[in-house]
Parts: sequence; C-alpha cells; structure tokens
Amino acid sequence: MWTNENTRRILNELDAGAGACGVTIAVTPDLVLRDFQVSASVLPPQKTASVFLASWLATRSELYQGKRVLDMGCGSGIQGIVVALKGAAAVVLSDVCSVAVSNTRMNIARWELEHVTEVTCGDLFEPIEGRFDLIVFNHPFFSSAAGVNRPSRAVFDEGQLIHRFLSQAHAYLDHGGSIVMPYFHPAGTSNDPALQGPVNGYVVSAEVSRRRMALDWLTGEVSVYRLSPCLMTQQADPGPFCGPPETWR
Repeated sequence: MWTNENTRRILNELDAGAGACGVTIAVTPDLVLRDFQVSASVLPPQKTASVFLASWLATRSELYQGKRVLDMGCGSGIQGIVVALKGAAAVVLSDVCSVAVSNTRMNIARWELEHVTEVTCGDLFEPIEGRFDLIVFNHPFFSSAAGVNRPSRAVFDEGQLIHRFLSQAHAYLDHGGSIVMPYFHPAGTSNDPALQGPVNGYVVSAEVSRRRMALDWLTGEVSVYRLSPCLMTQQADPGPFCGPPETWR
C-alpha cells in the first residue's frame, strides 16, 4: 500500500538530486555512458527505473534497429540515446519541459548523435509529426498530485496523463508498431499500463514481469510492458487483454 511516508521519501530524494551533475551510467557491460549530463530540475535517471528500462532496450535492438523511434517525456534523453546508439534509424526525443529538452540536446551532442535524432518541446504529441515503429514512454508512476518542481512532475500524476497519452498514441504508431512502458508496482494501479492499456485499446504483454529493483531510497517490483493496438491494426484476434477489464477472457 502506498503511503504518505513513501511520497515524502521520494520528494526528499528528488530534492537531494536536484543539482546539475555528470554521472556514469552502466547501461550494459558493453555500453557505459560516461559523464552523462543531468541538469538541475531534471529527473536523475540513475535514481529511478530509467536505467532499468534503458538496459532492457539495449538488449532488445530487434524492436527498433533500422526503424523510427519516439522517446516521449525524454528527460535527460537516456532512452532515446540508447536506442540511437544501438541502431535505430531515426529517433525523436520530446519533453514538455524546456530544461529537459536542453539537457537532452547536451547529451545528444556528447555522443554525436545529431544525424539520427530530432529533439522537440511540447505537451505529449503536440509537436510530433509522422508515425513510429516504437514509442517509448517512461511515464509518471505515482498516483499523487505533482508538485511545482520539474522532477516531481515526472514522477507524480493522478492518472489523467496515461489516458491522454494512450488515446493519442494510436494516430502515431505505424503499421505493426508498439509502445514500451515500464512500471514500478509499489506505485499502485492508477498509472499501471497493464490495466490502463486495454481500456484504451491495446493488447498488453509483459516483456519483463515484476522483477525486483532496489534503489537506495525505495525497493519494489518493476515490469516492462509492450502495448500493441487491438483489432484496428489488422490483428485477427484482439487478444485476451484488449478492452475494459470486464471484457477480458
């Protein structure tokens, strides 16, 4: 059960990591991002599930190699940078926060990925054009009102954002395309893609199911979900988890 004490611990951790810094992130043994820049007021990826997701993406290059990828809510840019380094043909990285966008551009330049990336600023799909083979969204997990600072807005949402994202994403997925979203289960159910995906017309499969993750400030199970549009994308069978929960078989 999520408690006010858990929320307080998260806010304290975000405050502690609020300064600009350069960090070393071991995504995989053969992919180490040295001096990865995290700007003040941008969520530090090394303190969250972001590195877990980046590590998984690095090992699943068949999902995006030679394809077009959107990193939604890119923050410092770690997910988009990893897929670009691992062979994506084109990567669009987008965030609603101008500080995060500047931070992402800094890291794009650090790894000389300007030729395969585009960075945009806006609310969800507002600045996005075209369709994608893969959309990655490391969305806010925790069901609580966001505070005024940028890191808390990246962590907390009362449940509206995931529905806005999923309802709009249909129009931006290419034929056969899918969405990848992680989830930290101690956060509850409001922002869980496994529950909210089917309500918004997606088949959900667990690529990683409830693997234990220990941060220095919080411990719990994390999953990585892949969401594919239901019958409207030529699937012969929409699957057992497509539609509202009361229709699941």
